[in-house]
Amino acid sequence: MGLGVVLFTENAASLTRYRGQLSYGFNFLVKEDFRLGIGLSTEFHQERLPASVRDNELYEGSDPVVEDRIDGAQWFDASMGIIGDYQNRVFFGLSTTNMVRARLDDVDDDSFADEIFNYWMAQLGYRFDLKEYDVVLEPSVFLRKARNAPFLADIAFRASFMERRLTGGLLYRAGAGGQLGLLVGTRFNAFSILYSYNIGFQRFQQYSNGSHELTLSLDFLARP
Repeated sequence: MGLGVVLFTENAASLTRYRGQLSYGFNFLVKEDFRLGIGLSTEFHQERLPASVRDNELYEGSDPVVEDRIDGAQWFDASMGIIGDYQNRVFFGLSTTNMVRARLDDVDDDSFADEIFNYWMAQLGYRFDLKEYDVVLEPSVFLRKARNAPFLADIAFRASFMERRLTGGLLYRAGAGGQLGLLVGTRFNAFSILYSYNIGFQRFQQYSNGSHELTLSLDFLARP
């Protein structure tokens, strides 16, 4: 059982965003070799603009989006999902997002179920444990249909060596112009470090050298 809390704030030019998120997850054994997890997340969002934006010479006035943010636009949202692992080989996940906002987007639609499941994420992968070579191979596919975003499909391949002390991976993203990602990492006892690099094939990429991400983690329950 786990509980998570996220507090987020961002300033982009004159716009300020706030987000608070509370998440709950519960994992259990369906059978000896089948583990299932269920999670629920609730979120509160607020976007705010200062009243001084009305004095900007580029503001044409009576823009409902701007006026809503000056007053402090607020909304509530929720998501839920499941993850599973069978025989430590097959792993999968399915979640539905924007369950509240999806319904508010079309209040005249009588099909509530169609609206709350309109945005979703799904993952499916298989773990090949080649013990004779001390190698674990994990091909997987991840699909996402998100609100106000294009459909994405990630095809990933990850390999771990020396009892997972070394890790490498490749990812290709179809949709939104395409993207290619590279992952390398290492683990020493309870300490892990991962580095990833992503580059897109969109036109704007000519103004960027790609994105870099560094992840450091410490597992307090790990054993040497």
